[in-house]
Amino acid sequence: MTCLKATLVGILVSLVAAMLWVAGILYWAEHFSGTIHVSVNARPVLLVAFLGFLAGFFWKLRRTRRWLAK
Repeated sequence: MTCLKATLVGILVSLVAAMLWVAGILYWAEHFSGTIHVSVNARPVLLVAFLGFLAGFFWKLRRTRRWLAK
């Protein structure tokens, strides 16, 4: 059950990180270039999502195991 919860938190964090990354790219393009015509590559978004998953997964896993150790 602990791994399932950690996986779900990891997926949620990865989705939020990817959405913030894309929103940041679009905001930056509109703010600095005055146009919203910009291409968003999949590789950086996937990398951010993967790192977000790892961060969320290990954060939840560490937090849960610390609680179980008490």
